[in-house]
Amino acid sequence: MKIMHKLKIAVLVSFLSLLSACNTNINSEDNSGQMDIIKYGENYRKELEKPNQENIFGMDYLSYEWYEHGIDYVKGYKTLANMGVKSIRNWMHFGYFFENPDKLIKEKCDLMHDMLRVASEYNFQIIGMNHVNWSIKYQRFCIGKEKYQTFEGSSYQEWLDVYEKCWYTLVKEFNEITYWEIDNELNNKDFMFIEGSKEFLTSKESAKISADMLFRASRAIHKANKNAITILGGIVDPYGLGIMDAQSKITMIGYLEDLYDEIESGEHGSFHPDDFFQVAAWHPYYYYKAPDDYFYEENNKIYEVIKRREGKDKKVFLTEIGWSEKNISADKISECITKLYSNVKEKMPYVESIHYYRYFDNSIQGDGDFAGMFYDAADNHVDRINGVIRKQGQAKPYAYVYQQLAKGTGSLKLFEKDE
Repeated sequence: MKIMHKLKIAVLVSFLSLLSACNTNINSEDNSGQMDIIKYGENYRKELEKPNQENIFGMDYLSYEWYEHGIDYVKGYKTLANMGVKSIRNWMHFGYFFENPDKLIKEKCDLMHDMLRVASEYNFQIIGMNHVNWSIKYQRFCIGKEKYQTFEGSSYQEWLDVYEKCWYTLVKEFNEITYWEIDNELNNKDFMFIEGSKEFLTSKESAKISADMLFRASRAIHKANKNAITILGGIVDPYGLGIMDAQSKITMIGYLEDLYDEIESGEHGSFHPDDFFQVAAWHPYYYYKAPDDYFYEENNKIYEVIKRREGKDKKVFLTEIGWSEKNISADKISECITKLYSNVKEKMPYVESIHYYRYFDNSIQGDGDFAGMFYDAADNHVDRINGVIRKQGQAKPYAYVYQQLAKGTGSLKLFEKDE
Protein backbone atom coordinates (compact mmCIF):
# COMPACT_ATOMS: atom_id res chain seq x y z
CA MET A 1 0.00 0.00 0.00
CA LYS A 2 1.36 3.43 -0.85
CA ILE A 3 2.39 5.65 2.06
CA MET A 4 0.01 8.37 0.90
CA HIS A 5 -2.96 6.01 1.21
CA LYS A 6 -1.80 4.83 4.63
CA LEU A 7 -1.60 8.41 5.85
CA LYS A 8 -5.09 9.19 4.61
CA ILE A 9 -6.48 6.14 6.41
CA ALA A 10 -4.61 7.08 9.61
CA VAL A 11 -5.98 10.60 9.50
CA LEU A 12 -9.54 9.31 8.96
CA VAL A 13 -9.25 6.85 11.86
CA SER A 14 -7.92 9.62 14.11
CA PHE A 15 -10.80 11.89 13.16
CA LEU A 16 -13.43 9.22 13.79
CA SER A 17 -11.89 8.42 17.19
CA LEU A 18 -12.08 12.06 18.22
CA LEU A 19 -15.64 12.31 16.96
CA SER A 20 -16.62 9.26 18.99
CA ALA A 21 -15.01 10.72 22.11
CA CYS A 22 -16.94 13.93 21.66
CA ASN A 23 -20.26 12.15 21.14
CA THR A 24 -19.70 10.08 24.28
CA ASN A 25 -19.49 13.26 26.32
CA ILE A 26 -21.98 15.35 24.39
CA ASN A 27 -23.62 16.73 27.50
CA SER A 28 -20.45 17.49 29.45
CA GLU A 29 -19.38 21.02 30.30
CA ASP A 30 -16.06 20.34 28.59
CA ASN A 31 -17.70 19.63 25.25
CA SER A 32 -16.59 22.95 23.76
CA GLY A 33 -12.97 21.95 24.31
CA GLN A 34 -13.56 18.59 22.63
CA MET A 35 -15.21 20.31 19.69
CA ASP A 36 -12.12 22.50 19.37
CA ILE A 37 -9.96 19.37 19.26
CA ILE A 38 -12.10 17.90 16.48
CA LYS A 39 -11.92 21.18 14.55
CA TYR A 40 -8.25 22.03 15.12
CA GLY A 41 -6.57 18.77 16.19
CA GLU A 42 -5.11 17.33 19.39
CA ASN A 43 -2.28 19.88 19.50
CA TYR A 44 -4.61 22.88 19.49
CA ARG A 45 -4.22 25.06 22.59
CA LYS A 46 -6.49 28.07 22.85
CA GLU A 47 -3.97 30.09 24.85
CA LEU A 48 -1.62 30.04 21.85
CA GLU A 49 -4.01 32.18 19.83
CA LYS A 50 -3.05 35.32 21.76
CA PRO A 51 0.49 36.59 22.40
CA ASN A 52 2.04 37.53 25.72
CA GLN A 53 3.61 40.80 24.68
CA GLU A 54 5.55 41.08 27.90
CA ASN A 55 8.07 38.99 25.92
CA ILE A 56 8.30 41.50 23.05
CA PHE A 57 12.01 42.24 23.60
CA GLY A 58 13.90 39.23 22.24
CA MET A 59 17.41 38.40 21.07
CA ASP A 60 19.15 35.72 18.99
CA TYR A 61 22.03 34.20 20.98
CA LEU A 62 24.37 31.53 19.61
CA SER A 63 25.40 30.62 23.15
CA TYR A 64 27.53 27.53 22.59
CA GLU A 65 29.16 28.94 19.45
CA TRP A 66 30.30 32.08 21.26
CA TYR A 67 31.43 30.00 24.25
CA GLU A 68 33.76 28.14 21.93
CA HIS A 69 35.19 31.53 20.92
CA GLY A 70 35.96 32.29 24.56
CA ILE A 71 32.88 34.32 25.52
CA ASP A 72 31.65 33.75 29.09
CA TYR A 73 27.98 32.73 28.96
CA VAL A 74 27.38 33.86 32.56
CA LYS A 75 28.28 37.40 31.45
CA GLY A 76 26.33 36.79 28.26
CA TYR A 77 23.05 36.08 29.99
CA LYS A 78 23.59 38.79 32.63
CA THR A 79 24.17 41.38 29.90
CA LEU A 80 21.00 40.30 28.11
CA ALA A 81 19.07 40.67 31.37
CA ASN A 82 20.59 44.11 31.88
CA MET A 83 19.41 45.08 28.40
CA GLY A 84 15.83 44.13 29.29
CA VAL A 85 15.68 41.07 27.04
CA LYS A 86 12.79 38.72 27.88
CA SER A 87 12.98 36.05 25.17
CA ILE A 88 16.04 34.29 23.71
CA ARG A 89 16.25 32.25 20.53
CA ASN A 90 18.98 29.72 21.28
CA TRP A 91 20.75 27.59 18.64
CA MET A 92 20.30 23.84 19.45
CA HIS A 93 21.70 22.12 16.37
CA PHE A 94 21.83 18.34 16.06
CA GLY A 95 25.38 18.58 14.70
CA TYR A 96 26.64 20.08 17.96
CA PHE A 97 24.95 17.73 20.41
CA PHE A 98 25.05 14.43 18.49
CA GLU A 99 28.06 12.31 17.61
CA ASN A 100 25.69 10.42 15.30
CA PRO A 101 21.89 9.96 15.27
CA ASP A 102 22.17 7.28 17.97
CA LYS A 103 24.54 9.02 20.38
CA LEU A 104 24.51 12.36 22.17
CA ILE A 105 27.79 13.97 23.26
CA LYS A 106 27.57 14.09 27.06
CA GLU A 107 30.06 16.91 27.60
CA LYS A 108 28.23 19.24 25.22
CA CYS A 109 24.85 18.35 26.68
CA ASP A 110 26.15 19.02 30.19
CA LEU A 111 27.46 22.40 29.07
CA MET A 112 24.11 23.40 27.57
CA HIS A 113 22.26 22.26 30.68
CA ASP A 114 24.44 24.63 32.68
CA MET A 115 23.84 27.45 30.19
CA LEU A 116 20.10 26.91 30.52
CA ARG A 117 20.42 26.82 34.31
CA VAL A 118 22.08 30.25 34.24
CA ALA A 119 19.44 31.55 31.82
CA SER A 120 16.67 30.32 34.13
CA GLU A 121 17.95 32.63 36.88
CA TYR A 122 16.68 35.54 34.77
CA ASN A 123 13.37 33.89 33.79
CA PHE A 124 14.05 34.21 30.07
CA GLN A 125 11.65 32.61 27.65
CA ILE A 126 13.90 30.18 25.73
CA ILE A 127 13.28 29.04 22.16
CA GLY A 128 15.41 26.13 21.00
CA MET A 129 16.06 26.19 17.24
CA ASN A 130 17.63 23.48 15.08
CA HIS A 131 18.10 23.68 11.30
CA VAL A 132 20.38 20.64 10.89
CA ASN A 133 19.55 17.09 9.82
CA TRP A 134 21.36 13.79 9.16
CA SER A 135 22.14 13.05 5.51
CA ILE A 136 21.44 9.44 4.59
CA LYS A 137 23.60 9.70 1.46
CA TYR A 138 26.60 11.47 3.01
CA GLN A 139 26.30 10.09 6.56
CA ARG A 140 26.85 13.44 8.26
CA PHE A 141 24.90 16.29 9.77
CA CYS A 142 24.15 19.06 7.30
CA ILE A 143 21.69 21.80 6.32
CA GLY A 144 20.56 20.43 2.93
CA LYS A 145 17.53 18.13 2.70
CA GLU A 146 16.83 14.75 1.09
CA LYS A 147 15.16 14.52 -2.32
CA TYR A 148 11.38 14.13 -2.00
CA GLN A 149 10.16 10.57 -2.62
CA THR A 150 6.90 8.88 -1.67
CA PHE A 151 7.53 5.17 -2.09
CA GLU A 152 7.98 2.97 0.95
CA GLY A 153 11.58 2.15 1.82
CA SER A 154 12.98 5.20 0.01
CA SER A 155 16.00 7.10 1.35
CA TYR A 156 13.64 10.05 1.87
CA GLN A 157 11.45 8.03 4.23
CA GLU A 158 14.55 6.76 6.05
CA TRP A 159 15.75 10.38 6.32
CA LEU A 160 12.44 11.44 7.88
CA ASP A 161 12.62 8.55 10.35
CA VAL A 162 16.11 9.61 11.49
CA TYR A 163 15.04 13.26 11.60
CA GLU A 164 12.12 12.40 13.88
CA LYS A 165 14.34 10.27 16.10
CA CYS A 166 16.90 13.05 16.53
CA TRP A 167 14.21 15.56 17.47
CA TYR A 168 12.80 13.15 20.05
CA THR A 169 16.24 12.55 21.57
CA LEU A 170 17.14 16.25 21.71
CA VAL A 171 13.86 17.39 23.28
CA LYS A 172 13.87 14.49 25.74
CA GLU A 173 17.36 15.52 26.84
CA PHE A 174 16.47 19.20 27.16
CA ASN A 175 13.06 19.09 28.79
CA GLU A 176 13.73 22.46 30.43
CA ILE A 177 13.02 24.07 27.04
CA THR A 178 9.33 24.51 26.19
CA TYR A 179 9.44 26.27 22.81
CA TRP A 180 11.06 24.53 19.84
CA GLU A 181 11.50 26.11 16.42
CA ILE A 182 11.60 23.53 13.63
CA ASP A 183 14.34 24.38 11.14
CA ASN A 184 14.97 27.86 9.75
CA GLU A 185 13.82 29.72 6.63
CA LEU A 186 12.31 26.66 4.98
CA ASN A 187 11.39 28.78 1.97
CA ASN A 188 14.95 30.10 1.49
CA LYS A 189 17.21 28.38 -1.04
CA ASP A 190 20.12 28.80 1.41
CA PHE A 191 18.40 26.34 3.75
CA MET A 192 15.88 24.48 1.58
CA PHE A 193 17.96 22.65 -1.01
CA ILE A 194 18.87 19.04 -1.75
CA GLU A 195 22.20 18.19 -0.13
CA GLY A 196 24.86 17.74 -2.80
CA SER A 197 22.78 19.51 -5.47
CA LYS A 198 22.65 23.11 -6.67
CA GLU A 199 19.15 22.71 -8.06
CA PHE A 200 16.60 25.28 -6.87
CA LEU A 201 13.37 23.94 -5.42
CA THR A 202 10.06 25.56 -6.32
CA SER A 203 7.75 26.89 -3.64
CA LYS A 204 5.52 23.82 -3.98
CA GLU A 205 8.48 21.42 -3.78
CA SER A 206 9.76 23.23 -0.70
CA ALA A 207 6.32 23.09 0.89
CA LYS A 208 6.05 19.30 0.38
CA ILE A 209 9.34 18.62 2.15
CA SER A 210 8.57 21.23 4.81
CA ALA A 211 5.21 19.64 5.63
CA ASP A 212 6.84 16.27 6.24
CA MET A 213 9.62 17.80 8.34
CA LEU A 214 7.24 19.89 10.43
CA PHE A 215 4.85 17.02 11.10
CA ARG A 216 7.59 14.52 11.99
CA ALA A 217 9.43 16.99 14.22
CA SER A 218 6.22 18.12 15.94
CA ARG A 219 5.20 14.53 16.64
CA ALA A 220 8.60 13.79 18.16
CA ILE A 221 8.68 16.99 20.20
CA HIS A 222 5.25 16.39 21.75
CA LYS A 223 6.10 12.77 22.46
CA ALA A 224 9.31 13.79 24.22
CA ASN A 225 7.71 16.65 26.19
CA LYS A 226 3.93 16.85 26.46
CA ASN A 227 4.18 20.52 27.47
CA ALA A 228 6.34 21.54 24.51
CA ILE A 229 5.18 24.10 21.96
CA THR A 230 6.25 23.92 18.31
CA ILE A 231 7.15 26.87 16.10
CA LEU A 232 7.30 27.12 12.32
CA GLY A 233 10.93 27.60 11.30
CA GLY A 234 10.95 31.34 10.60
CA ILE A 235 10.36 31.99 6.89
CA VAL A 236 11.82 34.94 4.99
CA ASP A 237 11.96 37.04 1.87
CA PRO A 238 15.78 36.84 1.60
CA TYR A 239 16.18 40.07 -0.36
CA GLY A 240 13.86 42.04 1.89
CA LEU A 241 10.25 42.03 2.99
CA GLY A 242 7.85 41.68 0.05
CA ILE A 243 10.61 41.12 -2.54
CA MET A 244 10.47 37.91 -4.60
CA ASP A 245 13.59 35.78 -4.85
CA ALA A 246 14.47 36.20 -8.54
CA GLN A 247 15.93 32.69 -8.83
CA SER A 248 13.49 30.53 -6.88
CA LYS A 249 10.44 32.83 -7.43
CA ILE A 250 9.47 32.21 -3.80
CA THR A 251 7.85 34.70 -1.42
CA MET A 252 6.71 34.19 2.15
CA ILE A 253 3.05 34.56 1.20
CA GLY A 254 3.26 32.20 -1.77
CA TYR A 255 5.13 29.61 0.27
CA LEU A 256 2.60 29.79 3.11
CA GLU A 257 -0.28 29.21 0.70
CA ASP A 258 1.56 26.18 -0.70
CA LEU A 259 2.35 24.87 2.79
CA TYR A 260 -1.29 25.09 3.86
CA ASP A 261 -2.30 23.33 0.63
CA GLU A 262 0.01 20.47 1.59
CA ILE A 263 -1.35 20.33 5.14
CA GLU A 264 -4.96 20.36 3.97
CA SER A 265 -4.25 17.50 1.54
CA GLY A 266 -3.90 15.13 4.52
CA GLU A 267 -0.93 13.49 2.80
CA HIS A 268 1.64 14.41 5.46
CA GLY A 269 0.19 12.80 8.60
CA SER A 270 -2.59 15.24 9.51
CA PHE A 271 -4.74 17.99 8.05
CA HIS A 272 -4.60 20.16 11.20
CA PRO A 273 -2.04 23.01 11.06
CA ASP A 274 -1.36 22.82 14.81
CA ASP A 275 -0.02 19.30 14.29
CA PHE A 276 2.71 20.93 12.18
CA PHE A 277 3.35 24.12 14.15
CA GLN A 278 1.47 25.74 17.02
CA VAL A 279 3.14 29.14 16.69
CA ALA A 280 4.01 30.92 13.43
CA ALA A 281 7.32 32.69 12.78
CA TRP A 282 8.95 34.77 10.09
CA HIS A 283 11.89 37.11 9.50
CA PRO A 284 10.72 40.48 8.13
CA TYR A 285 14.14 41.85 7.18
CA TYR A 286 13.93 45.46 6.03
CA TYR A 287 17.58 46.06 5.30
CA TYR A 288 17.89 49.72 4.36
CA LYS A 289 15.28 51.71 6.25
CA ALA A 290 13.12 51.96 9.33
CA PRO A 291 9.71 50.27 9.57
CA ASP A 292 7.05 52.33 7.79
CA ASP A 293 3.46 51.82 6.62
CA TYR A 294 4.57 49.38 3.89
CA PHE A 295 6.46 47.30 6.47
CA TYR A 296 3.38 46.84 8.65
CA GLU A 297 1.08 46.27 5.67
CA GLU A 298 3.28 43.47 4.32
CA ASN A 299 3.56 41.79 7.71
CA ASN A 300 -0.20 41.98 8.17
CA LYS A 301 -0.71 40.36 4.76
CA ILE A 302 1.36 37.40 5.93
CA TYR A 303 -0.67 37.08 9.10
CA GLU A 304 -3.94 37.27 7.17
CA VAL A 305 -2.90 34.16 5.21
CA ILE A 306 -2.44 32.28 8.48
CA LYS A 307 -5.73 33.48 9.94
CA ARG A 308 -7.68 32.76 6.75
CA ARG A 309 -6.23 29.30 6.20
CA GLU A 310 -6.59 28.21 9.85
CA GLY A 311 -9.88 29.95 10.63
CA LYS A 312 -8.48 31.24 13.91
CA ASP A 313 -5.78 33.41 15.42
CA LYS A 314 -2.25 32.13 16.03
CA LYS A 315 0.47 33.99 17.85
CA VAL A 316 3.68 34.88 16.05
CA PHE A 317 7.37 35.19 16.85
CA LEU A 318 9.56 37.35 14.62
CA THR A 319 12.57 35.13 15.25
CA GLU A 320 14.99 37.28 13.25
CA ILE A 321 15.17 40.92 12.26
CA GLY A 322 18.06 43.35 12.36
CA TRP A 323 20.06 45.98 10.53
CA SER A 324 23.74 45.95 9.58
CA GLU A 325 26.27 48.78 9.69
CA LYS A 326 27.35 47.62 6.23
CA ASN A 327 24.03 48.93 4.90
CA ILE A 328 23.04 51.92 7.05
CA SER A 329 24.52 54.16 9.75
CA ALA A 330 24.42 53.52 13.49
CA ASP A 331 22.11 56.52 13.93
CA LYS A 332 19.73 55.08 11.35
CA ILE A 333 19.77 51.69 13.07
CA SER A 334 18.81 53.40 16.33
CA GLU A 335 15.83 54.90 14.52
CA CYS A 336 14.89 51.49 13.07
CA ILE A 337 14.94 49.82 16.49
CA THR A 338 12.95 52.63 18.07
CA LYS A 339 10.22 52.56 15.43
CA LEU A 340 9.99 48.77 15.42
CA TYR A 341 9.64 48.17 19.15
CA SER A 342 7.56 51.30 19.78
CA ASN A 343 4.89 50.47 17.20
CA VAL A 344 4.67 46.70 16.93
CA LYS A 345 2.20 46.13 19.78
CA GLU A 346 -0.35 48.41 18.13
CA LYS A 347 0.31 47.66 14.47
CA MET A 348 1.06 43.92 14.77
CA PRO A 349 -0.94 42.81 17.84
CA TYR A 350 -0.41 39.11 17.04
CA VAL A 351 3.35 39.29 17.72
CA GLU A 352 4.66 37.97 21.04
CA SER A 353 8.39 38.54 20.64
CA ILE A 354 10.85 40.16 18.24
CA HIS A 355 14.27 38.48 18.33
CA TYR A 356 16.92 40.93 17.22
CA TYR A 357 19.58 39.38 15.02
CA ARG A 358 22.19 39.48 16.37
CA TYR A 359 23.83 39.80 19.81
CA PHE A 360 27.48 40.16 18.66
CA ASP A 361 29.12 41.03 15.36
CA ASN A 362 30.90 38.07 13.79
CA SER A 363 33.91 39.59 12.08
CA ILE A 364 35.07 36.31 10.50
CA GLN A 365 31.75 35.11 9.07
CA GLY A 366 31.97 35.46 5.30
CA ASP A 367 33.11 39.03 4.69
CA GLY A 368 31.90 39.97 8.17
CA ASP A 369 28.48 40.13 9.81
CA PHE A 370 28.10 43.52 11.46
CA ALA A 371 24.45 43.34 12.53
CA GLY A 372 25.28 42.83 16.21
CA MET A 373 24.25 44.96 19.17
CA PHE A 374 27.84 44.56 20.40
CA TYR A 375 31.20 44.56 18.65
CA ASP A 376 32.76 41.12 18.25
CA ALA A 377 33.90 39.98 21.71
CA ALA A 378 35.86 36.86 20.74
CA ASP A 379 39.53 36.93 21.74
CA ASN A 380 40.75 35.77 18.32
CA HIS A 381 38.54 38.11 16.26
CA VAL A 382 39.19 41.69 15.15
CA ASP A 383 36.03 43.74 14.55
CA ARG A 384 37.00 46.02 11.68
CA ILE A 385 34.75 47.91 9.27
CA ASN A 386 35.91 50.46 6.69
CA GLY A 387 39.42 50.09 8.09
CA VAL A 388 38.39 51.09 11.62
CA ILE A 389 39.03 48.62 14.45
CA ARG A 390 36.32 48.78 17.11
CA LYS A 391 36.65 48.06 20.82
CA GLN A 392 36.23 44.37 21.54
CA GLY A 393 32.91 43.54 23.22
CA GLN A 394 31.75 47.15 23.42
CA ALA A 395 28.04 47.89 23.25
CA LYS A 396 27.03 49.86 20.16
CA PRO A 397 24.99 53.04 20.60
CA TYR A 398 21.77 51.29 19.62
CA ALA A 399 22.25 48.65 22.32
CA TYR A 400 21.54 51.48 24.76
CA VAL A 401 18.52 52.52 22.68
CA TYR A 402 17.22 48.95 22.95
CA GLN A 403 17.90 48.93 26.70
CA GLN A 404 15.98 52.16 27.20
CA LEU A 405 12.99 50.90 25.20
CA ALA A 406 13.00 47.59 27.10
CA LYS A 407 13.36 49.40 30.44
CA GLY A 408 16.50 47.42 31.19
CA THR A 409 18.98 48.44 33.86
CA GLY A 410 22.59 47.59 34.60
CA SER A 411 25.94 47.64 32.86
CA LEU A 412 26.41 46.77 29.18
CA LYS A 413 30.20 46.83 29.59
CA LEU A 414 30.77 43.34 30.95
CA PHE A 415 32.67 42.24 27.83
CA GLU A 416 34.99 45.22 27.69
CA LYS A 417 38.51 44.28 28.73
CA ASP A 418 38.84 47.02 31.34
CA GLU A 419 35.72 45.94 33.22
